[in-house]
Amino acid sequence: MEPNEPDHPRSGGPDRFLAALWSETRTPEQLLGGLVELLHSTPEIDEDLCREVGVGNLESLLRDHEVELWPKVEALAREDVRFRIALSSVWAYDSPAFARREALLRELDAI
Repeated sequence: MEPNEPDHPRSGGPDRFLAALWSETRTPEQLLGGLVELLHSTPEIDEDLCREVGVGNLESLLRDHEVELWPKVEALAREDVRFRIALSSVWAYDSPAFARREALLRELDAI
C-alpha cells in the first residue's frame, strides 16, 4: 500500500483508516501491514508515533481482529521494537486476546 493510496494510514489519519477497516476495502492483514509501514516511516524510532499508532489505529484493528491476526501480531512484537512500543500502548481491554497480549508484553518486558 503506497502513502498516496486513499486507505493508507498516512493519507487522512484515523478516519480514513477506520473507514477502510469498517468498509472492508482492505483486509485486516493489509491494514496491519500499513501500520507497520507507518511505524517504519522515520529513520529512527519515533516513540510518539509508535504510541499514537498503538492507541489509535492498532487498537481499533485489534478490537475486532486480534484473534485472526494473533500469529502475525506475536511475531511482530517479538522482532520489531517499533511494533512492540505500539502494541504496549493498545488499551483494547475488551479484545478477545487481551490476556495473551498482556502475557506476551510482560514476557518481552514491554510493560
